Amino acid sequence: MTSLALALLTALLATPARPQIRIGKATVYHPGDGHSGSHKADGSAFLATDSHIAARGLLGRTGVLCNLRTQRCVQTSVRDQGPFGAWRKCRDVSGQPADWTSRGKTFKPRKIRWWGVCYWWQSQPGGPRDGWSFRGAFDLTQKVARAIGHRGFDAVAFVY
Repeated sequence: MTSLALALLTALLATPARPQIRIGKATVYHPGDGHSGSHKADGSAFLATDSHIAARGLLGRTGVLCNLRTQRCVQTSVRDQGPFGAWRKCRDVSGQPADWTSRGKTFKPRKIRWWGVCYWWQSQPGGPRDGWSFRGAFDLTQKVARAIGHRGFDAVAFVY
């Protein structure tokens, strides 16, 4: 039995009720993203030393997160909502996309390059606009990402 299978089995057996699993791509958020000192959805301050994940609709859940590429797992909790970063390829947009306003806050789009491809990136709380897609299903703190050997947009499984 692989370490991933053993970790998932352990997580399933430790879950009190009917265990659930969410699989999706994960990205990393960290103080360099401008989050340091801001507050997470659970009300606590975001610190560089945090060891949690963000996932839309799972705030407060605790479980096991496994990287499907490395088969490494860690126990963690969902202490933030997100990720809300959405993107689309530059070639799909003529000119700069419009600003996004949510709850009185305005989010400006910015141009980024990922593996040599140009993208427009913008925070879009409440759901991505037409033609845009969320960059992933999970945001990991650097500590969680290191623990599971996360790189780029690895697929992960969260058992809770």
